[in-house]
Amino acid sequence: MEKLQLHPKTLDEAIERWDAGRSLFSVEMGGLGPGYEQAIQILKKKRTKDGYWKLQNNHPGKLFFKIEGAGKPSRWNTLRALRILKWWEES
Repeated sequence: MEKLQLHPKTLDEAIERWDAGRSLFSVEMGGLGPGYEQAIQILKKKRTKDGYWKLQNNHPGKLFFKIEGAGKPSRWNTLRALRILKWWEES
């Protein structure tokens, strides 16, 4: 399988606009493909020293209630990241 590398500028823009956890969750459901090792490494680097993943951005639309704040540890992102890493290690 050919491994593709993402251009750093493209990667930064994608991270700003898209939820990496959601993208990797889609990969988990659909299977492996080229370039996913790089995405997993990015996910691992985002883990904080206390073992959480932070919420990067608040949703730009209307929120009926706020669950977590941007820049703070996120239980939901942590749950998704741990599920993705578990899947990655088992595949």
